[in-house]
Amino acid sequence: MLAVLYLRISSRHQVDNMSIPTQREACLAWAQRQGLEVGEVFVDEAQSAKSADRPELRRLLDYCFQHQAQVSCVVVYSVDRFSREVSDYYPLKDKLASWGISIRSATQAFDDSPEGELLETLGVSFGQYDNRKRSARTEAGMRFAAEHGRWVWLAPLGYKNIQEGKVKSIAPCPESGPIMRRVFERLATGAHAPADLLRWAHDQGLRAARGGPIRRQSWAKLLRNPIYRGRIVVPKWGIDLQGDFQALVDDATFARAQRVLDQRNRQPRTKRVDRPEFPLRRFCLCGACGAGLTGGFSKGRSARYGYYWCWKCNKVRVRRSRLHELFGDLVRDVVPSQAFLEEVEHALRLQWRDRTAVVREAEARFRKQLERLRDKRKGLVDKFALSEVLTESDFQRLNRGLEREIYDVESRLADLAHDDREIDLSELMTFARNLLGQPDRSWSRMSLGLQVRFQALLFPEGLSYRKESGLRTAASGILFNQMWKILGKSTMRDADALRTAQDAQDQWFAADFPKRGGMVEQKGLEPSTPTLRTWCSPS
Repeated sequence: MLAVLYLRISSRHQVDNMSIPTQREACLAWAQRQGLEVGEVFVDEAQSAKSADRPELRRLLDYCFQHQAQVSCVVVYSVDRFSREVSDYYPLKDKLASWGISIRSATQAFDDSPEGELLETLGVSFGQYDNRKRSARTEAGMRFAAEHGRWVWLAPLGYKNIQEGKVKSIAPCPESGPIMRRVFERLATGAHAPADLLRWAHDQGLRAARGGPIRRQSWAKLLRNPIYRGRIVVPKWGIDLQGDFQALVDDATFARAQRVLDQRNRQPRTKRVDRPEFPLRRFCLCGACGAGLTGGFSKGRSARYGYYWCWKCNKVRVRRSRLHELFGDLVRDVVPSQAFLEEVEHALRLQWRDRTAVVREAEARFRKQLERLRDKRKGLVDKFALSEVLTESDFQRLNRGLEREIYDVESRLADLAHDDREIDLSELMTFARNLLGQPDRSWSRMSLGLQVRFQALLFPEGLSYRKESGLRTAASGILFNQMWKILGKSTMRDADALRTAQDAQDQWFAADFPKRGGMVEQKGLEPSTPTLRTWCSPS
């Protein structure tokens, strides 16, 4: 019958002490005394017996399973070389026993008798006890060092382990330390996401302890670690104190970074619904069911093609380029003419002139009132200083009343000065003419947010699309209503010229716009002016 040997050491120090040859010699001698032929020898170097997950132990089990008819026993120097955990030892022993293989020790005399099993159990239990005792002593030493501000674990990214004499601690790493410091400074601004900072740090050469890329879960823990502000925090030991090492970031920067992380964690994770490629998404409605159209890309053989479609009834599907073209045509049709815009500009100037005159008059009135109040307060001070008529309490009461009045008047003057700020109407109207002169091109160049606002300005109730009729709308936007309010409140410069401009606008709109099928018949909506009624009518 064959015997296989299992040898193990738990540290490199035991390798240098020739522990493996010692174990091999004792096991070979035991096998020779028992008249057993030695087959394979399995050696686990620098492997702890606290776990059964050891490479050579796994190979031993595979070998015993494949050669269970030839192998009679596994020989170890002592049972604690096989395992130092009772919970691991007996499952392994039972597995070998199911193959007809036993465990024997070269230095411990036990067999399958009750007394032998007791000795075997005591050997394994003593190994487990020794492990626990060593762990307790080690933990006590680590806790004592941590309570005195020393970091006793592997240094995190940005630091390196150092030793001065017998004292171990950490210090900023010259290579990774500046990178981690910059990470926290960028994070504290709130302008960078943790994932973006991880990519940036990777590009700067920051790597995990074993040289590989840093995982996102590890990165998230690093950004929360208070060690980077120089503090040692060990909740299970109740430790939270300043370490004896240099902090990579100051307390204020670290606190701002934590607030940024807290705010990002509180933000709900929602599906993206707004895409700059599809500004008409949800703004254009399905002409069949009234649901908002959605948008996306379909992959063709050689390119990706954008489409809008109805997610609800699926009866409407139109290419993105076609819908944008229809929207551009519609926008060009509904914008006011240049003559109309000139009248609006003139009306604005008249209103601004009248308003400025009112502000100037109010400002002069308040300045006179402020001057009177200041003179009154000066007289009160002189009267109190030169006579004994007023007591100090009366003086204070009257003076506080005057101070409140002076403050109120000064506040009103400040508000008037703010309202009277210069506004260049010519520049404003030039911008409006440029915007509305080529509205389709202006819309295509806007950002998504401005596009949405511009669409709502022109068509507050959105647009409806059908393949047969194209885009249609039922309500004019706030832009036109506000323009007519401005004209209605102003004195007309030239009534005949204005009527001519209105008639030209109305005739052009009535003649050209219905051909494009852009307006639907009004149902329940009555525009406030005759011209708007003409604008919104299909005939």
